[in-house]
Amino acid sequence: MRILFLNYAKQLFQPKNEAIGDEYNRMKSYSEFIEKLDIIVFTPNCDYKAFKINEKISVIPTNGSGKLFSFLKMIILSSKICKENNIDLIQTQESYFTGLLGLYLKIIYGCKLISTAYGADIYDKNWVKENIIRHLLRIISRIVMKNSDIIQVDGTKTENNLMKHGFTKEKVYKKIVVPSEINSFITYNIVNAKENIYENKYKQIILFIGRIEKQKNVMGLISVMPDIIENIDNVLLVIIGEGREKPNVEKYVKNLKIEENVKFINNVPFEELPKYYSASDVFVLPSNYEGFARVLMLAALSAKPIVSTDVSGAKDIIEDGKSGYIVDVGDMESFKNRVIELLKDKDKCLLFGKNIKDNALKLFDYNNMIKKQIEIWETTYRN
Repeated sequence: MRILFLNYAKQLFQPKNEAIGDEYNRMKSYSEFIEKLDIIVFTPNCDYKAFKINEKISVIPTNGSGKLFSFLKMIILSSKICKENNIDLIQTQESYFTGLLGLYLKIIYGCKLISTAYGADIYDKNWVKENIIRHLLRIISRIVMKNSDIIQVDGTKTENNLMKHGFTKEKVYKKIVVPSEINSFITYNIVNAKENIYENKYKQIILFIGRIEKQKNVMGLISVMPDIIENIDNVLLVIIGEGREKPNVEKYVKNLKIEENVKFINNVPFEELPKYYSASDVFVLPSNYEGFARVLMLAALSAKPIVSTDVSGAKDIIEDGKSGYIVDVGDMESFKNRVIELLKDKDKCLLFGKNIKDNALKLFDYNNMIKKQIEIWETTYRN
């Protein structure tokens, strides 16, 4: 198979010790199963250089001044590759921008098309209402998905939403993205991790990892921290990540005068994350919407109980009341109460942590994930 990937994975161009994901390793793992894989990455306002992961896999940046020009370059580059490399199959990052381009290429060059619903579920009302433009994106996505050969999703909630809206089970394939280096999360067990990182100042650590954007509802999390601080002695909320909302969140923390109980850490390289999971007591995800949040997977593999809103991926990992808690999106009162409940009961924390890790070890296998992706490609190619 000769495959063209249209995506946004800028981390492919970062040095390994700075990259926050493991996209490079995953792409490399596909090599033995395919003839050729060209990856065009949307990189506006950048000056990256094209490179080869190996003889089969090429990574090409769009660069360009501004998003519009960069997208036009993606159109030109992808058309050239489809024509010159006789591409069999195109996979897109989502179902509206790269999805629409993928549909154009399918029509012009006769390629098979896999559109994905990772991150943005077009039928999730919380995703749609965040921006008025998303009503238009949902219309585009419906057109793209209806004309795709396969729709690839990463969570049960998204899968069910698509089938509720008329997409057949034969067309919707679920594949959870499993990091290549999960063993370090499974085996990392340093007794003094908390003391080593936080210098024995705090007894209880709440951990959030992710982009600090409106989607993640970090402001909602901060809003309930005063109550958590009042109920739990020596508690610290650790927020790892960057994003457009970070200045607003930092300002809110200062206004609430809880700076001593909230610590911000910039993006952490993937290989350093296990120590932060290990040093935490409870992992939290207060998001308004998600694809399959890999931070939930990594927290589970690290044996940490999770409190999450009911976003895609949560019910795949968490058994409510046995390995963590799932609350309605936006219900920060219940969210806060569940966090306090866990932090007050160390035995329950340990039991939930054991339960969630046992479940995660059954669900998440990197090699099986690679095989699943190849199966999806081969099914699309044959049909």
